Amino acid sequence: LNLMKKAGCKFINMGIESGSERIRRRIKKMGELSDIRQRIQIVKRAGIGVRAFFMIGFYGETKDDIKNTVNFAFSIPADSLQFEIACPHPGTELLHSLKTKYKVDRIDWENFNVYKSPFPLSEIGSAELFRILKTIKRKYMFLSLKKKISALLK
Repeated sequence: LNLMKKAGCKFINMGIESGSERIRRRIKKMGELSDIRQRIQIVKRAGIGVRAFFMIGFYGETKDDIKNTVNFAFSIPADSLQFEIACPHPGTELLHSLKTKYKVDRIDWENFNVYKSPFPLSEIGSAELFRILKTIKRKYMFLSLKKKISALLK
């Protein structure tokens, strides 16, 4: 990390994906959440910023799993957070899960839209998942703005 900092590294992007241990196991993400929190602190101590990326809408994900992800995301000392809906790209296990769940052989990629998909992977429909995503992003924008205002008033 020190060499990276000396070489000009300003940020490290971390694809954490989920704050639910159950979902992390399901998508085969390595590392426990406590380890991730610790690694972020190490990177920050080296003077490098952290951008953390999360996705919602994984296969079998519930509202409780999403709450765990949001709670974890807002509890870590990352410099920025990004949230999106999981997309079943060609060649991924997510696409295989989608095809298995809905018994489809082919996806029309020209018209596929993860926000309006008739094939949600999670236990939550696409429209509701999109509403949840918008709410999470609004909360993040509000908290970021609140933090900036607090810093200005000091």
